[in-house]
Amino acid sequence: MQRKNIRGLCEKFAVTKLEFKFVVEAWQQIVECRRTLKWSYVYGYFIPKDEPAKTALFEYLQGEAEAGLERLHHCAEKELFMVLKDADATADQFHSFRVKLEELTRVTR
Repeated sequence: MQRKNIRGLCEKFAVTKLEFKFVVEAWQQIVECRRTLKWSYVYGYFIPKDEPAKTALFEYLQGEAEAGLERLHHCAEKELFMVLKDADATADQFHSFRVKLEELTRVTR
């Protein structure tokens, strides 16, 4: 990601690699969240079966975490590649993408 896509974005929008730190942070957040969700299944397994309210709350929160992570992953992967491939992408479009990705990263964190 850092070697291939960041270089292309830097050239396309005439900015430095430091200005693309938000993309790297988004991917780091995705990895961290996937790791956390992986272990949340273990926690869910050990919730006592005689506590359905606790199980329901856990499953709801886990679903919300998964949904937020998928939104971030979609933006960091699909939308980033759309910006890369769009020959007519403007600086304003890039700025709105950046704001969106930074906000999704913050919310997911």
